[in-house]
Amino acid sequence: METRGVRVRFSSPAHENRYWWTILECDGRYVVCVRERLALPDGLLAYTVADRRNGTRGHVKDERSGIKGACRPSDAAWLLEQAKAQGITDTKPLHVAEYRQENDK
Repeated sequence: METRGVRVRFSSPAHENRYWWTILECDGRYVVCVRERLALPDGLLAYTVADRRNGTRGHVKDERSGIKGACRPSDAAWLLEQAKAQGITDTKPLHVAEYRQENDK
């Protein structure tokens, strides 16, 4: 299920279940998702990195954007590499409520 373009909805914390995230990059352990329909300044997108092994999600250490938890779509591979090298910060439990393919309604 966890492949590029698949949409994900998280169930925790409760208010986040309203939002859909799209998987930009993934490997056997980490998944990089960006939040849909949330426009940030300078073309940045809100992102989360899920660590399936530890059952958590959060961000990677990144001082480039100036906005915590923000990236450009082209940063997805870099975020994946950072997660592999340094792990993730600001972790929350990973609870996936639903997966949906791009063409599902």
